[in-house]
Amino acid sequence: MAQPPPPRRPPPSGPGNRVSPQPPPRPPPPSSIRPPPPPPAPSSSQVSSKSSSSSSPSVSSPSSNPKGGITFDENSLPSRQDGISSEKERELRHRTCRFIQQASRILRLHPVAVATAMVFFHRFYAKHSFEKQDRFEVAYACILLAAKTEESPKRLSDVIQQCYMLKKNGGRKDTKVRPLDKNSEEYLKLKERVLLLERITLHTIAFELSIDHNLKHLVDTVHKLSQNNQIQFPLKKGSNNGDEQTASNSSSNIKDIINSARRFSDESLFTSLCLQFSSKKIAAACIYMSSIINNVKPTDGDNRSWLELLDVDADELFSIVNQILEVSNKERKKDSVMFILIRKNLERMTGIESEESMAKRQRTN
Repeated sequence: MAQPPPPRRPPPSGPGNRVSPQPPPRPPPPSSIRPPPPPPAPSSSQVSSKSSSSSSPSVSSPSSNPKGGITFDENSLPSRQDGISSEKERELRHRTCRFIQQASRILRLHPVAVATAMVFFHRFYAKHSFEKQDRFEVAYACILLAAKTEESPKRLSDVIQQCYMLKKNGGRKDTKVRPLDKNSEEYLKLKERVLLLERITLHTIAFELSIDHNLKHLVDTVHKLSQNNQIQFPLKKGSNNGDEQTASNSSSNIKDIINSARRFSDESLFTSLCLQFSSKKIAAACIYMSSIINNVKPTDGDNRSWLELLDVDADELFSIVNQILEVSNKERKKDSVMFILIRKNLERMTGIESEESMAKRQRTN
């Protein structure tokens, strides 16, 4: 039998012998490739100037309920755990939103961006405590973020300098306070905190940058009511003979009711209403308030028709109107008689008595 040939040995490696290169390993299939985990959300303790033991912020945003409002309990807000009362928190929200409004005017920020900054601010403090986060620095970050969101970006240095000087002047525009030296330690630390707070705000609102503002619903609803002849404007005197004539749904009448409602809408941003109700409900309440002071009524003459026309129930309307009036009384004291008229009409329509009216009745008795 023939012997099998002996196995061939690989040639020894050396300068005179070439070894065939091994083929490169095949890449894994696409399904087995996993992206790296996302970076963790920045901790609020990194920026807190009041407490070094603050916990990491929750990144969930307020969730909607079936009524279109927002799940919100004023007594369960984080500031309550640090001993800040509901009344004090409402005051801090009001004063800081007033600061945002003033700073935005100096920065020439678009009105929509101003409203967005205030909504970001309210959402931030729905998850954080006023005791642990400096409200002015949060305001700087919200202005910066809102300007980018609404496509009217401002330079970081401009936001910091203008807000810093406004704060030092106690909310008054003054030239006595000089801007910070950009190379100073104070400026660099403030810049770092604002940028970090901007990131924390993004995580807090769960990157929900698109805000549904009141103004769009406000304008659309007024035009719809007018076109369908569902509202009746007041009678106006003739230009020559002094006789009263029926008011038509002219552009000037519509403009009056929209302008008044828009002012109430702007003042609603000083409250936490954006956390409690949808923008459509808030716009409806502003239209109701504007209609009362402009003597505009439902065509059928029934005051309770407002609830159906504006698609809002009595409890919602009562709550929104009273929260706006609380701010309006502080912002426009000269119009207090007009606000009393709104409150009386509201109480007659809803059958609900406000705390102020109740206290007044008890003093009389």
